Amino acid sequence: MSYKLLVADDAVDELNVLVFLIHRFQMPFEIHTAHDGADAMQQVRDWHPDAVLTDIQMPMADGLEIASAVRELCPDSITVIISAHDDFSYARKALQLGVEDYLLKPIRPQEIETVMNQVRKKLEERKSRKKLDQIETIFIRKHLLTQMIATPAGKTDKSLLRLAEVYLQGYNTAYLFCAVSGYFEKHLDEFEKKILQSVPAALCLSVSDTSELVLSSDSDLPAAGSSQAIVQEAADFIRRQSACPVRTAMGTFSEASGLQLCFAELSELTENAYRFPGHTVLHREWYSKLSDQGSGKTPDTSSGSRIHEIQQFISTHYDEDLSLERLARIVYVNPDYLSRIFKRETGQNLNQYIRMYRMEKAKELLRSTRRKVSEIGHAVGYLNDSYFIHNFSDYTGVTPEKYRDQKGIG
Repeated sequence: MSYKLLVADDAVDELNVLVFLIHRFQMPFEIHTAHDGADAMQQVRDWHPDAVLTDIQMPMADGLEIASAVRELCPDSITVIISAHDDFSYARKALQLGVEDYLLKPIRPQEIETVMNQVRKKLEERKSRKKLDQIETIFIRKHLLTQMIATPAGKTDKSLLRLAEVYLQGYNTAYLFCAVSGYFEKHLDEFEKKILQSVPAALCLSVSDTSELVLSSDSDLPAAGSSQAIVQEAADFIRRQSACPVRTAMGTFSEASGLQLCFAELSELTENAYRFPGHTVLHREWYSKLSDQGSGKTPDTSSGSRIHEIQQFISTHYDEDLSLERLARIVYVNPDYLSRIFKRETGQNLNQYIRMYRMEKAKELLRSTRRKVSEIGHAVGYLNDSYFIHNFSDYTGVTPEKYRDQKGIG
């Protein structure tokens, strides 16, 4: 497998030499190049490289600013800085930004080979660790799912519910397949492979040798309104293999605790499928919505409340590290799920929102105080002065000093 590597240097000859050496040593990298800091910044935003090898002095943005951007936008990526300056203050700032290595010019080919091999090994270790984490997470999810559906609603242990909120959050659609006795015991692998071809992030669990429960997220579906098509395709797959009838039911839930009721109702639907002639896929929603209307229930707003909690936290901690992982822990969801619901609820991604909030606070401080630009940058969460100025200029179209002048603050 190859990894994405961005090599940035405004000196074309030196840039070409770096690229040549990496190819010569047969490193597993897909290489993009940047000839100035602005180009490098744009590629970090758009391409999300796995590793960045950058000169420290470039026009438009220097290597430390690029390292700051990588840390903010691609927290799992690795940065290596090349410098002609044997200055401890540069190296100290680089260390503060989590830079992997700091190479001094002139650089020998062996140094490039050594450091890029270190980068490769670290990326491979992270990939292996991530794969193991995914396997462990799937195991935990299946165990929790088994416990949840085996326990009647309202009698679940609070600690189990708390774990389910974390590990099963993001799943909001359930499909129940009921086939002839022994089908899933004999053909489980083929069936799950078929499901995962259509919905790669699906979670499959054998309830018995006759029933299989599948969970998915609406955001994982390939196209709007395709849930029924996916269920129909999987049901047809079972029929072709077993030449026997199969009953299918589908429904949605908003919180992990709602899964128990959803499963119970799907089980009831499949058991009484004969009451609905002509329906290949039975929907839970058609009667649950009527029930909700009759009982006066209000729509669930759990996603909205989580987003509100995150926005409140940002408003009081915008001067601190606001990584996706930290924010996800606050509302007890996984980072990917938080990213998706934030985008869905607000129309912008989380990093964009944090940047906007910080920039608006910076504008407020520039208008209302005479504090130094560097102090204001630190006050809104930017440790690197140049990176703050670059972001402010990109956001407003003018530098902080010019913005202050325009507002008449001397």
